[in-house]
Amino acid sequence: MDPGFRRGDKPNGTGSGFPPSPGYRGQAPSVSRWGRPPGEALKAPQNDEKCLDETSDLLELLSGRYRLWRFIAKIYVMTSISASIIAHNEEKNIGACLESLSWVSEIILVDCESTDKTAEIAARYPVKIFSRPNASNLNINKQFAIDQCSGEWIIYIDPDETIPMELREEIKDLLAKGHSADAYSIPRKNHYFGRWLRHGGKYPDFQLRLFRKGTASFPCRDVHERLTVLGKEASLTNPFAHFPYRDYDDVVKKLDFYASLKAEKFIKADRPAALGPWRAFRKFAVSYFLKLGFLDGPEGFAAAVIDMFNEVLAYLKYRQISESK
Repeated sequence: MDPGFRRGDKPNGTGSGFPPSPGYRGQAPSVSRWGRPPGEALKAPQNDEKCLDETSDLLELLSGRYRLWRFIAKIYVMTSISASIIAHNEEKNIGACLESLSWVSEIILVDCESTDKTAEIAARYPVKIFSRPNASNLNINKQFAIDQCSGEWIIYIDPDETIPMELREEIKDLLAKGHSADAYSIPRKNHYFGRWLRHGGKYPDFQLRLFRKGTASFPCRDVHERLTVLGKEASLTNPFAHFPYRDYDDVVKKLDFYASLKAEKFIKADRPAALGPWRAFRKFAVSYFLKLGFLDGPEGFAAAVIDMFNEVLAYLKYRQISESK
């Protein structure tokens, strides 16, 4: 045993009682074998800290790139959607309609011999305007407008309708992430005299409005016909807004227009209209009572009356045309 070592001494400050290591001069080293002074808290190696920083930077970069690609994908979607509209004397509505379509890349508007400022207002927006005769079968001009669209996807909208932000984002996300169908029906909120009607058969009132180009078309046989789709159909969640009757003038104009079209349909189909009064009463009863239209207050009653008078006027016009022949 080293003569300078006495039992009980604490070489290296450990109190182990073992001889000091070679080169020991009676003082404990200032740094332990762990690379730190005795008693100092354990610290992460600088290399590990650098690695953590680099990992954090990488994750942030990847996150940023993911957001960038999502943004690019949405830009691409914006350049692949066309909006299709036809209009006749819609100066009260066309501005709001076009404003709601600012996110699409192309807007096709067919002006059907408007005598008001519809075309003038539309010209203030980035819109391709076509002029066509005001055909009684609206779907002839609707199909013409669809044929002019160049986008991969087409959304058809009437001039008294608007696309809210929630629906816009749903459509962009759907097409950016991938889609499972060729055409989509969208719920519609019908507003009568400023009130959204939740009852009376007026909601959700699904309408097929979004479709891939070349997969949907109008047969052009009837004014209220539905788009014919070649492919798979699905539906969206967020609704678009419809304002068919803002005031009394709208009621008078549209009642006469749609009643005339329905009367002509009866005549072309050689369909008797003797049950017209009964159909009118039934339509009111179903809308106002069975479908709870009364829960929408005065506007719900007005909607049921408008539907009823549409049938009554169609019956009267049918008789007038038939007797004049």
